[in-house]
Amino acid sequence: MGCYQKIVIMGRLGKDPETAATKNGGNRCVFSVAVDEGSVDKKQTEWFTVVCFDKLADLCKNNLRKGFLVLIEGKLRTRSWEGTGGQTNYRTDLVAHLATFIDRIRNEDLV
Repeated sequence: MGCYQKIVIMGRLGKDPETAATKNGGNRCVFSVAVDEGSVDKKQTEWFTVVCFDKLADLCKNNLRKGFLVLIEGKLRTRSWEGTGGQTNYRTDLVAHLATFIDRIRNEDLV
């Protein structure tokens, strides 16, 4: 039997989504999501870096802004790269395959 991974978070964007082209000509969108847990006096915030591609990247770019509430489903992916001095750096992203826009841009927000 194979392995399976599914991560679901709901939180607010920490900043507007950033987009870029991928090496193969597709689209990529990156944004941070803050997920709060606990009570008001003992609140803890966990930050997730969310990455999405192609059509979902376009949808997120066009429908999300800083502070918007979003539900993300996806999987965790850790990547590594060599930094200065030969040190290996690591970053874990949530690669989204589904986004539900709880807050979204309305026509009057675009004016």
